[in-house]
Amino acid sequence: MPDYDVSPVSPSEVLGRNGSDVEDTSAGATPDVQAIPTDYNGIVLRDRMLVRPSFLRDAALSAHFDEAENRTTRNMLHNDWKEYMVVWRRNHIELHEDYSTPGKEWLTGHKQLSFIIPIRRNKLNVTVYSFVDMTFCLSYANDPSSRSRQVLHLDKNGTNVFVFKVKTRSRAMDWYWALWRKLGGELPLLVEIRNPILDTRLKVELPDLSIMPIERAATIVSRDNLIALCMKSLRNADDFKSVVERALDKGDRLELAWRMDTNLDWIWLDEDVRGDPRYWAVLCGLALKQASRIPFSDTHLEIRLGRHYPEHLRTADGRRIDEPLSIEGYVDRIRPNTQLKHPVYLSTHDGFLFFVNQNVAQPPQPPGYVQLPPQDAYASILRRSEVRRGARQVMAAHAVCDLRSVVAVRRAFQVTGDRPHMKMRRSFELLLENGHVMRFEVSLFMTLRTHSCKNAIEWVTRLRALLLYWRMRKRNDAQEEMELARARRPLITPHLHPYHHDETDRAPEPPPDASAPLPALGSLFNWCVIDGCKPVIRAGRVFMRRGLNGPYKEVRLFLIAGHLVSFRMRRGTLVHRAMKRKLNLVDAYVVSGYFAALSLPRGQFSPGDESLPRRYQDGLESDDPEDDLLFMVWYRKQQPSLGPANISEEGVIEPPAVAVPANIPALSAKATVAVFRTRSKLERDAWCWSINCEMEKIVREQKEREERLRNTGSLKST
Repeated sequence: MPDYDVSPVSPSEVLGRNGSDVEDTSAGATPDVQAIPTDYNGIVLRDRMLVRPSFLRDAALSAHFDEAENRTTRNMLHNDWKEYMVVWRRNHIELHEDYSTPGKEWLTGHKQLSFIIPIRRNKLNVTVYSFVDMTFCLSYANDPSSRSRQVLHLDKNGTNVFVFKVKTRSRAMDWYWALWRKLGGELPLLVEIRNPILDTRLKVELPDLSIMPIERAATIVSRDNLIALCMKSLRNADDFKSVVERALDKGDRLELAWRMDTNLDWIWLDEDVRGDPRYWAVLCGLALKQASRIPFSDTHLEIRLGRHYPEHLRTADGRRIDEPLSIEGYVDRIRPNTQLKHPVYLSTHDGFLFFVNQNVAQPPQPPGYVQLPPQDAYASILRRSEVRRGARQVMAAHAVCDLRSVVAVRRAFQVTGDRPHMKMRRSFELLLENGHVMRFEVSLFMTLRTHSCKNAIEWVTRLRALLLYWRMRKRNDAQEEMELARARRPLITPHLHPYHHDETDRAPEPPPDASAPLPALGSLFNWCVIDGCKPVIRAGRVFMRRGLNGPYKEVRLFLIAGHLVSFRMRRGTLVHRAMKRKLNLVDAYVVSGYFAALSLPRGQFSPGDESLPRRYQDGLESDDPEDDLLFMVWYRKQQPSLGPANISEEGVIEPPAVAVPANIPALSAKATVAVFRTRSKLERDAWCWSINCEMEKIVREQKEREERLRNTGSLKST
């Protein structure tokens, strides 16, 4: 007989019920369309991650704790980051690590369970810690009645904070989306798609995921469907034919991207790291729309032209200059004092002249050497093979020279006749900014050692064109970067107007506008990085050190085919020697900002220090704080290798693949940290995004090994 004297249950307790608590209720009779699939062990997701546990004593954190709030939070106890096996089992998340005692895992049959994070609505908060490297944060108030492994500190009162860094950005988004939905996150009724090209906005109604499975809703809000819907709407806008259609006719295509501040995250992966469809590829960005104290952190969806890196530029008088063709070949470098010849292979990529040993030069195949494939596939095969060949040249180069440091390219001259005069006619010289002269004698073939005067003239002509173009190209890139920085802060050096002799008469500079269209973002976050169109994915001047101690070294850093290759820059020389160690991005993590700065030794980083304005040689100006310039690569040493050529049944050569390592490192295996400091925050963000794109490709090329990494070791049943 029912007891009518029992007081009714509060609404908050009813809404907090789940699992067996609702089996005999109307909520239990309703099918759960959002049920998350698990395996036979009840595991929802499982991955290796870098985790930094922290604890805040006697204080409550905001429900939107992120990197900006972490900078201003005092008395927070931070642990060192460590790689854990993070396992999500239904209503809690487990963090496993290797035992410190050798052989204990073999005796117990499982790894050490270090932390348990309960997943409870209105108790656990999930936030995006940093949009740049896609680290996310879980925070919850400490429960005095909890078990010991649920707390980070002996104090009963306080807040536990865990910052997670997954190896790839897409996998981190998958984790964040699943946790956000589990904790009751709801999609808005509408999503706004902004078009920075025509400065228009389109609102699209979203399906209700509470009554519709995600698979069915994905067909409505898929990437292709939203792009088609935007195209239909944009046709009625002014300047559509003159701007959008003209770009589409030239080969560009419209793509979707989530934007926060001056960061773009292109939506380009429809499958996860295991090959399963990502139905939430577009929707997961809505989970990132969270309130924050900083005024330019709004996340919104944009439809942009998926442009590649520009291949032409416009001069001040309106002339168009196309990017000249690269040049490479065998030459003999003539030493100025001894007149001895040193054979070398020269190759130009992205405005840099690489010096390669002739034994590993990777020259192009001569015409007719290999059987030509079908005509329709020849262009694709040739392009992909050239990208891989260029990447191997950069990997094997022992020195590099920036073409902007070359003052002049000229033919060699000497006031003598006969045979010495003939040698001068087939030689050319590079006059550098420091006054040094490098002389090269052109040779046609490495084995025959034949020389040509005609080829020397071609070297001079082609190098002059490359020198002129890349000097202007880099200057334009620096100007675009400073214009992009105006969305966050005013210009350090205001523009001077020649027609206003009295600066008080002209209008003031417009204030920073984070919602400005910023079409130049498409050049900084270009699709050459995603499609792998070029051997050099990204190059730049950074300050680097291996390990957390020691001085920074100025280097030329190149990102190529899953590797970071660095060349040491020394004062007084403009030909930079290659550093011995080449960083393989297999099993690597990229962290940035305040999360990375906390790992620096005491005294090397102070958030309160004033950042002084800086001006660089190419005109770039910056005053970003120290932690906004910092990113680190946490990696385990692997032999650098581009892997064998992958040829499919259709005969198309795949993009450059990193060789699959045979070993599976333990969680406690020794790791190394490489610290990088860029010139500006925009450069740091572009480097992090480019490296993450390369790691996405590596993980998908090594699916079997990544699956073994995720399933390393046995876990303790809970």
